[in-house]
Amino acid sequence: MPEGNTIQLDFRNCDPAIVGKKLGIDTTTIESFADNFTKALAQMKRWDEDGEYGFLSLPIQTEAVDNISGIIDTIPAGIDTFLHLGIGGSSLGPIAIQKALDNELQLKGESLFNNVIIHENVDPEGLALTLSEIDLSRTIVNVVSKSGGTIETLATFSIILRKMKECLSSDQISERTIICTENPQGVLSGLAGELKAHVMPLPGNVGGRFSVLTAVGLLPATAMGINPRRLLSGAAVMRQQCFNATGPHDPCFLFALIPYLLAQRGVYTHVLFPYSDLLGGFALWCRQLIAESLGKRLSRSGEVIHVGQTPIASIGSVDQHSLLQLYMEGPDDKFFTFFEIEKFRSDESLEDMPHPGLEPQHKKGLSLGRLINAELSGTADALAQAGRPSVTIRIAELTPETLGQLFYFFELSTAYAAELYNIDAFDQPGVEASKKLTLRYLRGEQ
Repeated sequence: MPEGNTIQLDFRNCDPAIVGKKLGIDTTTIESFADNFTKALAQMKRWDEDGEYGFLSLPIQTEAVDNISGIIDTIPAGIDTFLHLGIGGSSLGPIAIQKALDNELQLKGESLFNNVIIHENVDPEGLALTLSEIDLSRTIVNVVSKSGGTIETLATFSIILRKMKECLSSDQISERTIICTENPQGVLSGLAGELKAHVMPLPGNVGGRFSVLTAVGLLPATAMGINPRRLLSGAAVMRQQCFNATGPHDPCFLFALIPYLLAQRGVYTHVLFPYSDLLGGFALWCRQLIAESLGKRLSRSGEVIHVGQTPIASIGSVDQHSLLQLYMEGPDDKFFTFFEIEKFRSDESLEDMPHPGLEPQHKKGLSLGRLINAELSGTADALAQAGRPSVTIRIAELTPETLGQLFYFFELSTAYAAELYNIDAFDQPGVEASKKLTLRYLRGEQ
């Protein structure tokens, strides 16, 4: 990546000289995909120009931010909680943002609300717990469903709306409810009209799992006190860099190519391995993006191919003590992506830590940040010595800009991977089948 970019990618642990010939990827192989890169980049630019897949141009659009500002300005006094209802692509992006950035804002008192709660599942006990923690009379309820008919979200909102009616007038419900949806014919749009709620339109050309840089992610980010323009500006930096790339060694394309090549050698599992709790939510967001976009039965030509990577989210250093034994000596079928934060927002000295393996001179300047990054490097190198390839994404410091870069990088790289597999990254027929069968069970059909 160009000098000055705050995200760096290290691919050296994919080099055959380090991990061995069995799973190593050499330069000659990478360069043989020059034509694939050229065609894939041209396809991205065509989609960007004609608007077929709108996630590509989100970083340079401001309409959503302007709409968010208008809604935030109308929130009545006395509101202390922002409750976000959504699932899948409507929740994982906001969760990733919250885990990465919200803690610092809460500590500094810069969040717009005392509580920003993201509720996903239809587990009745989970909803009861959420409701026990909030006062609906002092809560903004943000309901998100692209289709306007997501059964889990509608179920949760119906219960919350019933309880809102017990303590609020119609006008109060109206000013405390935000509906985010794409479909003007959907159930949510109808409810928005009945309730006279705020409406936040979602773009129809952006799929749910690619929607984090729409109001889906930007509105809750704003509620957390994060300037949404900072997320978009970081994504715009990544967009410009990727669109100006000139060959298959471009990190974004290479990050798609390496797992694709490894799949030809029986490596079907992609372990996302952040070494900070801050990126745990981001790993879960990546998991959905990769699984739903690349797990496909059919190629574009209709051939049955059953392709896809199985993404696993691990957290270092915790999972060194639960999964590393399997990763080191179990089936040789995994590729690893490590996430390293070079500078933490807060850190603690370990110079007075007792440890039999460290002399006083070794502990000078030692901190928790240095310890966790040493564990990351040690794990990556140990896996490489065992012939298990990995890449490391290094982030100078986790900010809204660098998080925006990460979102865009993974979205575009996933789209590149789909071009390599010759599949549609933007459909999800397997998920739709499950939805239809769920409704059959609810109707009592066999």
